[in-house]
Amino acid sequence: MPDAGLLPLGLSVHCRRVRLALRLVALVIGCSGLILWLVGGLHMGWSKSTETRTEIDEVTGLEYPVTENKYVLGVELLGATLAVSGGLFGLSLAFRKPSRPDKQSDAGTSLTQL
Repeated sequence: MPDAGLLPLGLSVHCRRVRLALRLVALVIGCSGLILWLVGGLHMGWSKSTETRTEIDEVTGLEYPVTENKYVLGVELLGATLAVSGGLFGLSLAFRKPSRPDKQSDAGTSLTQL
């Protein structure tokens, strides 16, 4: 059976590692979503799987639409990646250091002595 004094230290290290891992994953997801959206052309609408552009006929000079298969990331995917990263960051706040009972009782007595 492990010593009771070592258990809070091990738990503290575990919580610190989980908190750091969750924050790093949140940072990677948020930054990758933002970078993909920026590289994709800052499309402020919904995601599209086709893009229509206008070309001019060389002979007649008339404009005609040309549709090409191209996936364009929309702002909803940016919002989804930022929401997931924010949720992971919020979840990391749940893994804080366990408070020590001896420090809480010292804080209460020091206030009453003033």
